[in-house]
Amino acid sequence: MKKTENKILVMILTHGRAENISTVKALRKCGYEGEIIYLIDNEDSQKDLYLKKYGDQVEIFDKKFVHLKEFL
Repeated sequence: MKKTENKILVMILTHGRAENISTVKALRKCGYEGEIIYLIDNEDSQKDLYLKKYGDQVEIFDKKFVHLKEFL
């Protein structure tokens, strides 16, 4: 049997803190070296800064189409 490598992806829900995401600092301090996706909403005033800083690691969702009950 061929051994497969485990892949871990962290997705961080963030808003208005493109310059200071403490979750990233904590993950890196604990030794996490994997991929991070930054999930922001389309109303975030720092959207352009997220895109400039993190590029294709940013996923944007439309707040008016997402409802909390969908996640419960």
